[in-house]
Amino acid sequence: MVNTSARQNNFDFIRFAAATLVWFGHCFTLYDYNAPIRALGLQVWGVHIFFIISGYLVTWSYLRHINWRVFVKNRVLRIYPGLAVTVLWGTFLVGPLITLFSLHDYFSSRDLWQRFFSCILLTQIDLGSHFWSHLIASSGVYLQLPGVFSDSSHALEIFNGSLWTIPLEVRCYGAIVILGLLRGLKILPVLFLVFLLFYCSNKVGAGPTEWAMWDYISFALGALFYLARDTIRFNGRYLIFFLLLFSVVFWAPANGLRILLCLIALTYIVLWFAFLKLPHIGSFGKYGDFSYGIYLFAWPVQQLCLSLLSRNNFPEFMVLSFVITFVCALVSWFLIEKPALYLKESSIRSNLRSDCLEAK
Repeated sequence: MVNTSARQNNFDFIRFAAATLVWFGHCFTLYDYNAPIRALGLQVWGVHIFFIISGYLVTWSYLRHINWRVFVKNRVLRIYPGLAVTVLWGTFLVGPLITLFSLHDYFSSRDLWQRFFSCILLTQIDLGSHFWSHLIASSGVYLQLPGVFSDSSHALEIFNGSLWTIPLEVRCYGAIVILGLLRGLKILPVLFLVFLLFYCSNKVGAGPTEWAMWDYISFALGALFYLARDTIRFNGRYLIFFLLLFSVVFWAPANGLRILLCLIALTYIVLWFAFLKLPHIGSFGKYGDFSYGIYLFAWPVQQLCLSLLSRNNFPEFMVLSFVITFVCALVSWFLIEKPALYLKESSIRSNLRSDCLEAK
């Protein structure tokens, strides 16, 4: 039996593995858009793992905090510093250096500022007839820079296509806060079931809105598993069942039920592994959590490597892109993300002191 109350867990390792899976999947997307392995959608499943873990841990985090303001402040400090630096780095440093446009044309481009503010504000700025679609899926939140990666050596012209999931994550945080304030976390299973029955009864496509919906569902599954942690049994027999279920259903024809069953099985497998006692894996994050930096920087680094390397050396592309991405993740963690976490800890101490004063 796996102990879900254990202080030592493997979440840091799983996050790192998920970020690496996203990087690996994007290697094929960006190097050869028509590569057969793209059909597996490895990067998509890596993102689902992120959302499953986030749903579990964020629900736990909300329920243990003093008040919702502390929770929101901590979420902002975890998400926003790394995101802002990535967007600023791409827009004002890398973009001007490699754009095919003149600096005047680059900085006077309306598209540049629309994309920039969309990424910073985490919402599509250009409000039009597809407003509600953008509100749900944030299909417009990715960084595309004028004259950057627009040559024939790149399958996609997007500077950073990984950012589109960040608004989805933030909206999930908002849903947890709203349900918590309304005392509605306990009815989350009912809301989730109603939503699934509605959504899975419709034809599932492969556009941004569908991807977003399944990310929301992944987050909800993680949250549900946390709320039901005292009743769900994590043991070897159930693990074998869910491994077999995932293995069989994964290759079935694509439809809503198939994806749902895969996500339920994946949630169990990921959380079973998260609380498995593995001494070396359990201490994986003692030097830092580099997964967010890998996720943020991998795509632009891969695009830059395609600009520098020959198109006929895929192994070299993979090795170089991962090494540079990891270095960027190290810098992001030690100079940006870790200092922000100190602010997070100080805010918790400050709120504790104020609450104690009020109690007196």
